[in-house]
This record gives sequence, C-alpha cells and structure tokens, in this order.
Amino acid sequence: MTTKRHAPCEIDVAEQIQQDIMDCDDEACNEIGADLEALQNDPLPADRQKTKTGFFYHQLVCGYFVAWEIRGDLMKLVETGDCTGTLVKILGVGRETPK
Repeated sequence: MTTKRHAPCEIDVAEQIQQDIMDCDDEACNEIGADLEALQNDPLPADRQKTKTGFFYHQLVCGYFVAWEIRGDLMKLVETGDCTGTLVKILGVGRETPK
C-alpha cells in the first residue's frame, strides 16, 4: 500500500517578522524556525488556538507565540490534508498573546 504524500504549504514571512525572529536568542530562534517548518507541513496543529478575528496561534516551549492565517481552500486542507495552493501567512512572533 502506498501513501500519497502532499506538497507542503507555502509559508509567507514578512521581512520585519523575519528580523524579529533573528533578534531572538539562539534557542528561541531555532525553535521558531522548526515551528515554521512544521506549519508548512501541518498548518492546523492540534495545539492551535483561534482568535475571534479568525487567525490561529500557539505558544512554543521557549515562551514565544506564533500567529498565522491560512489562505486558500481550507475545506480541501481539512478534508484531504492537501496543502496544494495553500498559503500560511505568518502574522507575528512575540511574547504576548495574540488578540
């Protein structure tokens, strides 16, 4: 039996957010980087929380929050796990809970 492997989602991280990540200490920077890679393959992780305005976030072990929104066919993503054509836009990385 073969398992169909889906293409990962595209990740969009604005330059200012990239700089914010690079300004973190090495441990946090590495954890955030690993988290962004994980979101590329699974933009709906089990520990996600949803805000009233419709974006997602979660808190990493290092204490930072990562906030993102999903653009594309969310129903296809949920039903099939296929990320083709899906964009994960990182909205921010910081120590305060996103609102």
